Amino acid sequence: MKLVIVGGGSSYIPELVDGVLERHDTFPVSEICLTDINSQRMEILCGLTQRMVAKSGKPIRVTATTERKAALEGASFVSSIIRVGGMDARILDEHIPLKYGVVGQETTGPGGMMKALRTIPPMLEIAHDVEAICPDAWLINYTNPSGIIAEALGKHSKAKFIGLCSGPMGWIKHILHLMNVSEERANVEWVGLNHLGFATRVWVDGKDATAQAIKAAANEWGIDGE
Repeated sequence: MKLVIVGGGSSYIPELVDGVLERHDTFPVSEICLTDINSQRMEILCGLTQRMVAKSGKPIRVTATTERKAALEGASFVSSIIRVGGMDARILDEHIPLKYGVVGQETTGPGGMMKALRTIPPMLEIAHDVEAICPDAWLINYTNPSGIIAEALGKHSKAKFIGLCSGPMGWIKHILHLMNVSEERANVEWVGLNHLGFATRVWVDGKDATAQAIKAAANEWGIDGE
């Protein structure tokens, strides 16, 4: 089972690799292949990945290449965590709207739109490469703006894909933490696109605890939650 990570120089690599190692019994990856246009960053993350795998003792081969099409050969899963324009572009996305009193970031507002316009063409190129080289592979996209990228992939590619974001999961955990409620006892209804979402209902032990959740969140911010 070969996992290809497009954006192999990303600072998110350690978290992703840690998840693969932790779940290796049920997700038995045999090769992790990093590919990136930034060879320096990729080599650094490849070295770290190799050390993480070695420490874990898992039988996983770690490879890296700047040639994306070569990396995709034989892939079972392709994870995309690219950032077109790098952090320099992200700074502009966030700072320029703020000059005009507009809030937003890489998934919302003018900054999110600019990131989408930069990112959709390369993401479609990746998807078309997956179609041609490893058509049975799943393309798992973490690249933001995740919702818009998912819409583009669904409309303009034939690749099998899943669009994911860890943001809602983290916010749901935080809400339950503020309520001092374990995840096993709760069910949270969530709507919206990854960084523009809302918890609309919270149930604890099968009972509606939305008012309690609002109060707990309001208390953290020092406002009236009644």
